[in-house]
Amino acid sequence: MSRFLYRLGRFAVRRRRLVLAGWLLALVLLVVGGQVAGGTLRDDIKVPGSGSQQAQDVLTAKFPSQAGSSAQVVVHARTGTLIAGPNAAALASTLTAIKSLPQVVGASDSLSTKSAPGAIALVNVTYDQTTQKLGKRAFTALEAATAPATRAGLQVEYGGDLPTSAVGPGLPSTEVIGIIAAMLILLLAFGSVIAMGLPIGTALVGLGAGILSITILSAFVTIPTDATTVAAMIGLGVGIDYSLFVITRHREGLHRGYTVEDA
Repeated sequence: MSRFLYRLGRFAVRRRRLVLAGWLLALVLLVVGGQVAGGTLRDDIKVPGSGSQQAQDVLTAKFPSQAGSSAQVVVHARTGTLIAGPNAAALASTLTAIKSLPQVVGASDSLSTKSAPGAIALVNVTYDQTTQKLGKRAFTALEAATAPATRAGLQVEYGGDLPTSAVGPGLPSTEVIGIIAAMLILLLAFGSVIAMGLPIGTALVGLGAGILSITILSAFVTIPTDATTVAAMIGLGVGIDYSLFVITRHREGLHRGYTVEDA
């Protein structure tokens, strides 16, 4: 294995432009492959025989309204209350619009503090279908139903399974903060922008290739949405760690008088 890695490293140095072009080509092919495959991440995973699956099957058969998706709509009055006046009328119109949406089996604002200035009302919305079956159109319709509240100047925010799924996965802010922190630490440790950029660059290339591969695989097997979060954690952590190790060894070799190829 050591001989193989030695030959691989020497080839990468001698044909560095070819290797770089190969990685860029691989990323382009993965992007195209993901679009052609049309894979999507979904949490519609069933584990026959498990206790949680049996409970879900019972809910679907006996209590379909409790087996579907849900959403929470938070309505905030910056001024006044939600029990009288234009704010109350806007909230009532919003509730009526939400209840008339397809697949909605219930909408209530039972958990609210509507009497206090700057009041907040929490509207719980229940659907008769799962988030996967509803799709993003259901959340778009929910946003449109809250138009009376927004026109009245009320602040409207969303939470729950349906809005979270509709927004879709993305690179979390914690990962972005981690990348920035790693860049600063590596810049102080190496004292060179190029040496700092190599571990970050290789980690991001590996992360991109991994997430694109997950997208392609999702066209053939069921992959949950949390897979991208796990891939981001592992890809950034392992990618930066191992590339940092290789670069450190390379710099040590250069200081010992080795050529670039030998180092």
